Amino acid sequence: MLDKITKIINTQLDRANDFKYFALLGAFVFFLDYMLILRTNTPVLKLEYEMLSKEISIGEILLYFCLFTFFLSFLVPFTRYLIKCGVGLIIPYKWLYFIFGDPWKDIDPNDYFYDFQLQEYAIKNDNSVAYQHYKSLLSSQSNEQKLYHFSIAFLLATIFDLYAYFINNDALIAGFIILFSESIDRHINNFSNRLSYNKI
Repeated sequence: MLDKITKIINTQLDRANDFKYFALLGAFVFFLDYMLILRTNTPVLKLEYEMLSKEISIGEILLYFCLFTFFLSFLVPFTRYLIKCGVGLIIPYKWLYFIFGDPWKDIDPNDYFYDFQLQEYAIKNDNSVAYQHYKSLLSSQSNEQKLYHFSIAFLLATIFDLYAYFINNDALIAGFIILFSESIDRHINNFSNRLSYNKI
C-alpha cells in the first residue's frame, strides 16, 4: 500500500514542473470554492470534515464533478472559440504576423505536408522513423492544446471565484488579492524609501 502511495506522489511531483497540471488543479480548486460559496456560503479554506459529512451529500459531490466536467468539456472550448473569433475580428492577420512572424511565408506549398499524409507514408513504406516523428508531432500538438485548454479553464474559474468573493469575502481568491496587494504595497514603500534616502 505504501509503495502505491509513494508511486502516486512521485508521479504527481514529476508533473509539478508542467504548468498545465497546475492550471488544471487551480481551476478545480477555484471552481470548487465558487460552487461551495454558492451552495453553502462556506469557502474551501473553512471547509471541515463535519460539514462534508452533515451538509453535503454524495449526490451533491457527484453533481459537482458533473458540473466541473461540463465546465471543462463545453464552457472552456466555447470560450476559447469566442476568444479566437474576437481576436480574428478585432485584430487583422497582418498585424498578428507582424508581431509573431509568419512561419509559412518562405515555404512553398509543395514543401509541406499534413500529419495524416506523414502517417500514410510511414505505414505504406513501413518507415518507423517517419512514424515516430508523426507520433511526436501529435504528442507536442496535444500538449499545446491541453496547455491552452487548462489555462483558459484556470482563467474562467478565477473569474467565477472573483464573483464568489463579492458573496463571501473569505473566498479563495481573497488570499491571492491580499498577497498581491501586500506585495505591491511593499514594493511601493521600498521604492519611496529609496527615493527619500537619495534626496537626503
